[in-house]
Amino acid sequence: MPEKVIHMHRLYVLPTLIINIVIIAIPALLTVALAFFEWDGISTPVFVGLDNFAALWDDSVFWTALTNNIIWTIIFLTVPIGMGLLAATMLLVARRGSNTFQVIYFLPVIIATAITGRVWQGMIYSPVTGVTGLLQRLGKLPTR
Repeated sequence: MPEKVIHMHRLYVLPTLIINIVIIAIPALLTVALAFFEWDGISTPVFVGLDNFAALWDDSVFWTALTNNIIWTIIFLTVPIGMGLLAATMLLVARRGSNTFQVIYFLPVIIATAITGRVWQGMIYSPVTGVTGLLQRLGKLPTR
């Protein structure tokens, strides 16, 4: 008789899965469903089928906006990757000054992480606005 194996590691994915379903999948599906309705946000939605898509097909503003979005997407997908590859190539080729360049290049990441940590520290441990201060005022945590 095979032993029952408990796969606890799969439970670690559950919070992320729930968040993605609630924040991304459900709104996306509702957006697709509402595309087939005429609705002003207040009154009752009226089903119009593919009429909204037919109106978009004939709308010049839509095509201009779509073209602009495609251009911006291409630019912001290729330029940062190209800059990163160029920087990586420069680090491989140039030995002199590469440590300085690495520090300058990586500094924004470290600063952003430090600032994020400081903000969270203030949100949790501040006696006035933090979670621990709130719990102390409610009598759930002992005061120091």
